[in-house]
Amino acid sequence: ELRRAADLRRQGNLAEAEAILLKDRRDFPFARCEFAADLAVIYHETERRDSALAELEAVQPLVNPASRPECLRGQFLLGSIYRENGRID
Repeated sequence: ELRRAADLRRQGNLAEAEAILLKDRRDFPFARCEFAADLAVIYHETERRDSALAELEAVQPLVNPASRPECLRGQFLLGSIYRENGRID
């Protein structure tokens, strides 16, 4: 479903992509970090930057060097949002 949600996002169907990711996050809690990164992208693209930040910060404790690439991408996104907000620490 991550791939389907990504395809929908690229097609501009953000609402449906978000719904899929939220459902899958509930159904597959072990992949919460991966869903968080994709949800954060949607939230950011729809001007819900506070939601994007909250989503990424909530999974921060789950990220480690052995995490899957989709999860690690959340670290980059989080840093980007921090920079947008003027936070550089």
